[in-house]
Amino acid sequence: MSKVGGWVLEGNVRPFIDILASLVNYDLDEGEWDYIRYGLDDTDSDAEPPAWMRLRLAGSEAIDFRIAREGGTSIVMVELSVPSALIDRVQLILDLLSSYYLTTAKRSVET
Repeated sequence: MSKVGGWVLEGNVRPFIDILASLVNYDLDEGEWDYIRYGLDDTDSDAEPPAWMRLRLAGSEAIDFRIAREGGTSIVMVELSVPSALIDRVQLILDLLSSYYLTTAKRSVET
């Protein structure tokens, strides 16, 4: 396992976690997403002591991480422990999601 940390824009938390889950073939259900979304309300990486939320995505491999809002900003801090083979991908995801907003694509099926 390798450690990596950084931040993502608050609007990218869902895509970030969805992408991490897909990297380890973990199926995140809506109940788990509600737990994360509402749990983030009680986090603050700048509080004394800091208030982080711990999560584990365990599918074919596991990603352990903690996540917390940075008080007064639109930034969400993350610290992850990921399989060494995924470290470059996770770092790229962090780099992208700290600079650009992702949106969900609307797909239409043509017959």
